[in-house]
Amino acid sequence: LSISKPKFMTKENKKFYSQVPENLREYLNMRWQDMTPVTHDAREAAENIQAYFHSEYSYDLEFVNMYYEENYTYDEDFETRDIIEFFLNSDYKAGHCELFATSTVLLLRSAGFQARYVSGSTVTEQATSGDYMITRAKDLHAWVEVWDSKTKEWFVVDPTPSRGAFFKDYRPKGLD
Repeated sequence: LSISKPKFMTKENKKFYSQVPENLREYLNMRWQDMTPVTHDAREAAENIQAYFHSEYSYDLEFVNMYYEENYTYDEDFETRDIIEFFLNSDYKAGHCELFATSTVLLLRSAGFQARYVSGSTVTEQATSGDYMITRAKDLHAWVEVWDSKTKEWFVVDPTPSRGAFFKDYRPKGLD
């Protein structure tokens, strides 16, 4: 499923959509290799990461509270662990869509693929009158788009457990 334009990747965009924080580059590259066999195919890599999260993790909104309880102090020497590294290393194995999407983007980028974080609403509820769609807080979501250099298009990956099936048959209207 490709829902975004343009259908070309400029040098500037390639550089932009490949950025990884320097302090996480080595860790993410090693972590990616632990999660999926090394591949040069963006779609295969993205699907492997998605499958890993779907099988090894669950959806939970409490992760951020746990992170701050474990890492936050008020002293002047406060040093924080990066939340993505903490998420990927935690024995808790649960999180929410922003963590899954951000982790997937960074893991793919560290492996040399272009990826971007996307957030919005996954709206499926239509008003009884049929005149408009209803968006609720529960519809807010984050997912990933990955550049496929073979087909020259972005494709959607939803790494969040229990949400991944949403995009399987989703056909957005009015984006062209």
